[in-house]
Amino acid sequence: MRKIFIAFLLCFFMGCGYKPLAHYAKEAFGKSVYVDVKIHPDFPKAGVKIKDILNHALVSRLHLSIKSAQEAESILNVEVSNLSFDMISEDTQGFANHYRANVSVSFSYKSIYGEQYQKTLSGSSDYSATNSMTSIAIEKSQINAINSALQQVINQFVSRIFYDNVTHQKQRVP
Repeated sequence: MRKIFIAFLLCFFMGCGYKPLAHYAKEAFGKSVYVDVKIHPDFPKAGVKIKDILNHALVSRLHLSIKSAQEAESILNVEVSNLSFDMISEDTQGFANHYRANVSVSFSYKSIYGEQYQKTLSGSSDYSATNSMTSIAIEKSQINAINSALQQVINQFVSRIFYDNVTHQKQRVP
């Protein structure tokens, strides 16, 4: 009974035209990619972290191989283009106690079909910084907020790969 159910699901997904996200990623990048991150001198930790998060997403979610620049089929250029902090709340004495970390990341790559893509995606995350916190605790909260915002940006990028390739696939078909 279980085999019949699995066979039914497979036939259903094949019949409806379902293709996994990895299929669209391979149409964009081929089977391997090199990630080139331009580190911004004002916030180098964010550049290092985004490379780690992006490499993890490319391997685990898109099933691509990470290769050197000479071996890869495509090159993905990434730059943390903006990092800013906004005050979003203050205490009764007028001191800021909640902030929002805003991150913008620029992506550019050329698909294996030669189409050039450039995107700037943004993410944000909140953190608190009260008078009772030590400077180390505030910095840790700030870094966690930046990392959360970077994760949002990577999630958006993965979604955009799907959208862009579905759109351009429809345009390529005569």
